[in-house]
Amino acid sequence: MNPARRLELFEDDAPDEELPGYEPRSAPEYESEDSIPLHTFQMLQVDRRHQLLVPLTSSDTNAYKVLTNGVFQRLSKKPDMELLRISPEQMLESSASIRFDNNGPLPWRPRANVSHDSGDIGMESRNFSDWTFTIGNTSYIWQLAIQPMSLVFRRKASTSVIARFIYSQYGTWAANGAAVGELTVYRDGLSVGRAGLETIICGLMVAIIHFKKMGRNYRNDGPVRATSLPGAGLPQQRTLFDNASNL
Repeated sequence: MNPARRLELFEDDAPDEELPGYEPRSAPEYESEDSIPLHTFQMLQVDRRHQLLVPLTSSDTNAYKVLTNGVFQRLSKKPDMELLRISPEQMLESSASIRFDNNGPLPWRPRANVSHDSGDIGMESRNFSDWTFTIGNTSYIWQLAIQPMSLVFRRKASTSVIARFIYSQYGTWAANGAAVGELTVYRDGLSVGRAGLETIICGLMVAIIHFKKMGRNYRNDGPVRATSLPGAGLPQQRTLFDNASNL
């Protein structure tokens, strides 16, 4: 039999309908760089007045020393806190100073002023828990969160996490070189520059010291690493009087 005739025997009487066109399914596009930590620091409580932020991700990253001044030093017009930059070559230089403002306008609320070598920033806490500040036209917030106990930094208009500080099992009870917690910073327009990174650190210190002054000390029951948490999305917010066992 003619091969062409054999093929005709298997053809349907009705012409084939053209299958609809489609694009192969592709995986969702994730901003992978945004979920990879840009910097990770461990905060150590060296003594009552000194904290040290030690970089864990790169030997080329600056370390930071936070000096908390006592009452008599503040009476001499020294700031409440000073942020000192420690280069990989162990060179020490001043980066920023922080002052809590108890004489601001009404209605009264906790306020702080950060004086960085790149400019001054005013911070405030309207609900006595979350600390906000504005750079340019963008508002940022350091927010207390749970599961795990942490402080989360983000833009107010976004849920994407820019930085997360997770309290250690000692938390703000840490002493004699023990870890207070771990700060993880993700890639963002603010965090990629040194001035932005140091502004983030200053805001973190304002929030931590503010809570300590209020007698609100936090810790986690065991070690928690930020790498086990998503880089985006906001953890559940802790209200003022939740879980009194952590206070």
